[in-house]
Amino acid sequence: MASIIKTLAAQTGLSTFTISRYLNGYGVKSVNKAIIDRAIADCKLQLNGVARGLKTGKTNLVGVVIPRIDDIFATTILATLSNLLLARNMVMLILESKFDTKQELAAVKILLQKKVEFLVAIPISDGTNYRCAIESGVRVIFVDQFVQDIAAASVLVNSRNAVRLVTDQMLSIGHREVVFLGGDPAWFTTTQRRKGFEEAFAAHGLPIPKENIIYNPDPTSDGYNNTLSLFKRDRPPTGIVTASYHTTLGAVMALNTLSLDIGKDISLSGFDNIELARIVKPELTTIEQPMDEIARTVNELLDKNSDECVVLEPTIHRGRSVVPVCVPPRSKKQADPIK
Repeated sequence: MASIIKTLAAQTGLSTFTISRYLNGYGVKSVNKAIIDRAIADCKLQLNGVARGLKTGKTNLVGVVIPRIDDIFATTILATLSNLLLARNMVMLILESKFDTKQELAAVKILLQKKVEFLVAIPISDGTNYRCAIESGVRVIFVDQFVQDIAAASVLVNSRNAVRLVTDQMLSIGHREVVFLGGDPAWFTTTQRRKGFEEAFAAHGLPIPKENIIYNPDPTSDGYNNTLSLFKRDRPPTGIVTASYHTTLGAVMALNTLSLDIGKDISLSGFDNIELARIVKPELTTIEQPMDEIARTVNELLDKNSDECVVLEPTIHRGRSVVPVCVPPRSKKQADPIK
């Protein structure tokens, strides 16, 4: 920073005091501001916004903690959010928790060291790891998970009702052996989506066999292996309701491995109408979360000093993968599980 000040002082003929005031966010005469701006452009200098933030308390940095960098739900939201933040001259610093609470806490502490002003997170813990951020005066916004007893804003999707509706569709056209493939049972979203599944069965006056609610802590590989196992049963399912993009991916992979035709041998409802829903034939019935709207809502919450909880509505994309019940399918070939 000192070398930048000396370079600009020599270029402009202004005092190092004036240059320092301007670079640290304090007011200077408009004529001097114009001179300094021209010098910066001429010298092609890039100012360190973080260094300026050490003086002004405003770094324009938004810290982000997500479970996995390759998670399509998270990265789709962040792609939109990044553009919105750039328009505000704000930048994201992204770290992943890898579904490890110790790494999640380490990520939060690193971002606090970087002097982030805001912290946006898809938490995997009960929220305890974010208390240090809140106590430091950093605004925290949770996405996709509701955390109790934490002074933070949150953006949720009412996927419970959507799961109820797609399950109701299967039950209404004759399905009775319907399996729920959920994610990690500790997650708020898994619990809410399971409740939607249960509500549909209750509305039809039908019991749910315990073995037809299956959790998948590692959604893709567990979803794959558990779907394979379903077709070793004496009474395999005629319908599957998945509760996340990755469990949908695992289920589709398994059905392809078993040479079972979706929309013919088995009905399948998926999650998030993105690439997979368009590639699979026939086109999947999916619950589409409003990822762009989530990003816009997070951006708006940055301007609100509140613990507001915003609940958005998903869209059900009706494909051709849910059909009237047919004879319970049998796998056409055996397959090895993913290890």
